[in-house]
Amino acid sequence: MKQTTLSSAFRTLFIAVMALTTATSFASIPLAGIYEMDARPDLSKHQMYLELDFINSRPDFTQSFTGKRAEFKLLPADFMNAKKLSQKFKGSSAPGFGKYRQQTLFSNTEEFRITNPRLKKGVVLVDWENTAGIKGEAVIIPQSDGSIITYGLTSFDRLLSPDGHKLQLVKSLLPPDFGRNFSDYAQPGSATASFVEEIKTDCGPDLKGTLKRLKEMPDTSLPEQSSVAASETPQATTDGKYVTIKMAGVNLQSAPDTRSAKVADTHMGEIFRLTDTPANGWVKARNIATGNEGYIETICLFDSKYPLTAPELAEQEVDEAYLVNTDVTEVCEQTSGWSFWKAGGDKVKALNSISLVYNDGRLRGYQYYYKGVAKDGYLLLDEQVEYGEENGTKLESPIIVWEDIADHHGVYVNGKLYMPANSGSGFDTDDWGE
Repeated sequence: MKQTTLSSAFRTLFIAVMALTTATSFASIPLAGIYEMDARPDLSKHQMYLELDFINSRPDFTQSFTGKRAEFKLLPADFMNAKKLSQKFKGSSAPGFGKYRQQTLFSNTEEFRITNPRLKKGVVLVDWENTAGIKGEAVIIPQSDGSIITYGLTSFDRLLSPDGHKLQLVKSLLPPDFGRNFSDYAQPGSATASFVEEIKTDCGPDLKGTLKRLKEMPDTSLPEQSSVAASETPQATTDGKYVTIKMAGVNLQSAPDTRSAKVADTHMGEIFRLTDTPANGWVKARNIATGNEGYIETICLFDSKYPLTAPELAEQEVDEAYLVNTDVTEVCEQTSGWSFWKAGGDKVKALNSISLVYNDGRLRGYQYYYKGVAKDGYLLLDEQVEYGEENGTKLESPIIVWEDIADHHGVYVNGKLYMPANSGSGFDTDDWGE
């Protein structure tokens, strides 16, 4: 009888210890909340619902949506699509669960759970697993406004993934007396703010290297409050560094605030030179072609992987466009293409061909010829000419053809990526500008 009582007491003590261990295993990471994202760059949609609780863990959230419609703050009411939710993680708990949907012509979704969070000087490195059993690693980065951005989350290709898009905090799950918030790491003046900004900048062009770097760092605990003002924190200058716009709808602002006056619109692929050091999620930069200067949110930028050279030029006039972009609308399929060739010195000529295939079978085709100059990082086409003619009409707004300095997949014109026909993985640009 005594032995039974002791065994029972031991089991009770063991369960209590395990419960305490579970409850406090993530207590050093003050992140617990519900996040939503509904980003719409170009003609695509990037939508996510994410529940994180790095203090007590969360039960599989999909079960709470089964059989009822969801009440989201940013997402459409049918986002969860409860009838098609997976049962993969039913009955399990984890530090986080999420669902992501990317839609262009077709809709692709992925449900996943997040495990093993490790705090790394103000950012969190996590493991994830989707319902198909695919696993990976991701970085969760705080923003001073309470939102978060992620890199590496989901198995989607990076162009289709949620990389760099903000997830807004729609409900905090932190205990009222917890005292800390994850956003404290990103606040100006905190000891970790500059590192948070640095990792956010690095994730865009070098996610694999950033993950390796974070894994090699020791885990840290609650954010330290710096006694040194942010302006006094030593930082390496980034003046002269080149970046490119990575999404549509980004404005060049007169001050580091979305409420400030807009200096100019930007398009995907436009190249800027940094004129100051990034701070608080913003950086001052100058458009290398137009000279427009202002502030851009750093999450909207890719760092340059390649030196600036002029886009690829043929030695002589070509008879067809070799860089192509195709758009499908409700009434037709439009294929537009570009080609460029040398015209002596820094002068260049260009062909833009457009073909339209309508749903009723009608076909239309157009060709336009241009003249301009080759610059480091772009071509400036400022004159439209007739075929075979040397002189033409000056354009009111020059056409800028941007080199793809992030991936070398092709060129950008008015925010659209033009790639070699029948190629989806880039092309050789070793001879560009020679």
